[in-house]
Amino acid sequence: MLSVLVARDSAIIAREGVEEAVSSILEGVDAKIEEVRDLLDQLEGEGVDVTVARRILNLAERLNGKAESLVAEGRIVPGVVLAEMGRILAWLSQVIASRGI
Repeated sequence: MLSVLVARDSAIIAREGVEEAVSSILEGVDAKIEEVRDLLDQLEGEGVDVTVARRILNLAERLNGKAESLVAEGRIVPGVVLAEMGRILAWLSQVIASRGI
């Protein structure tokens, strides 16, 4: 899954240019993390145990923060890869929470 996302991102970067594409990618990951955070809050309010899902989301947030730092340092490729790893973990957190695991 990671390789598919990174390949997609490479195509976006080639089409749109580095700065605009990387900004869009990072914003997309931020949006996914926010979406999952809202879902976890909602499920937790309904009495669902989201402890495991929240731990995974916290890891996604840390990876995304590191990704943003790498991009700011000019290390675009590792930054995009870490951002996409964060997106995958956010998605995993969403799946786990939705299933009540």
